[in-house]
Amino acid sequence: MTQAISTRKKSGQRVGIVTMLINLSLFVVKFLAGLLANSIAVLADSFNNLADCTSSIATFLGFRLSARRADKEHPYGHGRMEYISGVIVSMVIMMTAVGVAEAAIRRIVQPEPIEPAVLPIVVCVAAIVAKLLMALYVHWSNKKIQSKTLVASVRDSISDVFATLIALLSLILAPLTDFPLDGWLGLAVTAFIVWSGVRSFWDNLTLILGQGLDKNTARQIRAELHEFDIVARVDGLDLHDYGPEERILLVKIDLAKSPHSVEFEKTMEEIKQTMREKFNIDETIIYWPPIVHR
Repeated sequence: MTQAISTRKKSGQRVGIVTMLINLSLFVVKFLAGLLANSIAVLADSFNNLADCTSSIATFLGFRLSARRADKEHPYGHGRMEYISGVIVSMVIMMTAVGVAEAAIRRIVQPEPIEPAVLPIVVCVAAIVAKLLMALYVHWSNKKIQSKTLVASVRDSISDVFATLIALLSLILAPLTDFPLDGWLGLAVTAFIVWSGVRSFWDNLTLILGQGLDKNTARQIRAELHEFDIVARVDGLDLHDYGPEERILLVKIDLAKSPHSVEFEKTMEEIKQTMREKFNIDETIIYWPPIVHR
């Protein structure tokens, strides 16, 4: 368990630092490009990256705090701090959307000309490539640790790609018309930011409140358990999620064999290993009604 936690902590913190540096760089270059072109869509997209930078810091801190060892006050560890960091990330994203929407509406009410320039277009294209590469990096890093926070980060990066595409369209098309296209496309960027934030918020809030087994996973677990000859029937499944490294499954069964048989303990360990490998269950507790001897 210690090694698993250490690996998870290092992977999560590394992703947090790398994405923070990338997002900070993108904010600076997009902000300057937005000023150069006088584009609210590009400026909105730059502040989206600034929010992502804050989110990366929250991700870093979440993984750092969640890796703390269990203590007297927190006997099941601090794993849920990772879920809390995911909620903070999503709230930052949604608060950014409010400021972006306000600026976009102002531009619709009071249109301003967009200055055609090659450099802002090049910056947007480079930002799209950078965000796609970042999404692939986070996705690859998350394959082993399966973090909901990093899933949210991947979603946010993909949303950023679409947001920057909209900003790019604004740079190309807005100078060709008197219609306040820049403001409306700025609102479209806002929609992508809001959607990303809401999805992330709901996923992590559900984990904090306590998410049980979904029907499909429960069905798969029951099927696996019935493969073992000591299990006559599965009477109950109950998942307790204290964090990604502390998921405990309670299994109530009817026995097909005596618990005093030679193979019983070995089979019990095989069941626990199966639950760990196939369903990412850290601990499986199996119990059964008391056997009455007559």
